[in-house]
Amino acid sequence: MKKKILSMMCALAIAGGAFVGTGMDTKAFETVYVDGSELTHAEQSVGKINRGTRGVHTLDGECCVTKKGKGKIYVSAATTAHHRVDHIEADLRVERYNQSTGRWGQIHYQEGVARNDYYVNTTRMLNVKGGYYYRSTGEHICGMDRDPSYEYSASITDGIWID
Repeated sequence: MKKKILSMMCALAIAGGAFVGTGMDTKAFETVYVDGSELTHAEQSVGKINRGTRGVHTLDGECCVTKKGKGKIYVSAATTAHHRVDHIEADLRVERYNQSTGRWGQIHYQEGVARNDYYVNTTRMLNVKGGYYYRSTGEHICGMDRDPSYEYSASITDGIWID
């Protein structure tokens, strides 16, 4: 009886192994990164500045890209300072991934600039061509006029697929 159960278990293990090892597409589970951005099918992606780039003036910076329907995205960039500064800026770039070249290409640029403030943001709703990945990048700049070396940091989102 023990031999019969043992031989049945071995047969099931062999048969099960044959099915587990076939028909699985491992590429479907691979994570793809292009120039620092993961290509995803997420609804939204947020990029934040690296904590190491915070300085005397710069507290935080982020950019965001969000799906808003077929062929529509909402993008934003914001910069926050530790205190009121003479110049604060959030530059926003939107890029589309070109699969044939393997590169990101800029499709939109805008900047938000404020004087004598501690926060600035810039946003936009864009109509875009479906069938591509899109990401946003932010450049975050803070400084005082008496010190010409303004602080600079950058943020970047992952690429999200837009139908």
